[in-house]
Amino acid sequence: MTTDYSRTEDDHHQHRSKLATLGDLATLAYPLMPTAAMCAVAKAYGRLRARLEPHRFRTLVDNLSRVPGVTPEEARRLARRYVEDREVRTLLLTLSAQMELSDMEQLFRVEGVEHLDEALRRGKGAFLLLSHVHSLGGFLAVAMLRKMGYDVQVALPSMEDPWSDSRLRALMSRITGRRPKVHEMVCGFYCQFNLRPIAERLRKNVIVAQTGDGWHSAAFVDCDFFGQRLPFTTGVISAARSLGAAIVPMFVTGDAPRLSFVCEPPMTVQGGKEEVALAVRAYVARLEHHLKGNLHAWEHWTVPSTFDSMLALRQKTLREKYIIGHD
Repeated sequence: MTTDYSRTEDDHHQHRSKLATLGDLATLAYPLMPTAAMCAVAKAYGRLRARLEPHRFRTLVDNLSRVPGVTPEEARRLARRYVEDREVRTLLLTLSAQMELSDMEQLFRVEGVEHLDEALRRGKGAFLLLSHVHSLGGFLAVAMLRKMGYDVQVALPSMEDPWSDSRLRALMSRITGRRPKVHEMVCGFYCQFNLRPIAERLRKNVIVAQTGDGWHSAAFVDCDFFGQRLPFTTGVISAARSLGAAIVPMFVTGDAPRLSFVCEPPMTVQGGKEEVALAVRAYVARLEHHLKGNLHAWEHWTVPSTFDSMLALRQKTLREKYIIGHD
């Protein structure tokens, strides 16, 4: 039920023991080098990674080739866009600690913020239901909404910080002044599968951000998705039903670095399992709609045989469904 970034492999790995990272260079260059130029470098680095990690690129191509209507040539083109855009989104997340709201507004656009206002007027808090389409963009969206004055907080699955400082960045912070870390910018809090921390925040009319297409949940609903019947988690939607909170789906669209954060009309779920299943399927239909326009951007394409891996969720034990790692 938690925000799931464990499937992004080494993109979120801990690097406290490293002397320096590319993010450190970007942090130093930000005041001096145009963002567009840094994004061009990030795309080039993405292409280099694709060459150095051919198995990862093949996984992307294989998964994208299984999408109805996508030819092998188109799959390779989309895979190249994935590796380029992924590095740009990582760069933007690194730079976001230095960005003012005016900087973000030059790159990002928030659409449908009135839907958040509508949900909050009910006074029971709201879930901001993100997805793994441009998933790092979801953290950027939360950081931007917080700068706009919305109390959005992210429920994190682990007490570990997957973006911990390298030794060089820690030294830079001591010399130049400490900048907020990613989990601080998005007001991240640890909950794992415990509803109590979430319920406490919703009682204060806070917006809690979670993903609706993660793979860690006690229960799943079969949904039509790209011509297949695949299981999707009920976690966030079941929690919203139990806690009486509204749900505002948000999807990140566009091509990095130009991204749009699209809020859709709020929904509430009452009743039992059938109503929860209907809400999950409604969300998945919107997920598929937005994914068709951003096909390269789904983080789950990095998982070998994505669709088969999703089908295997049905056979996992409860313990396996709950385990969230950071390998």
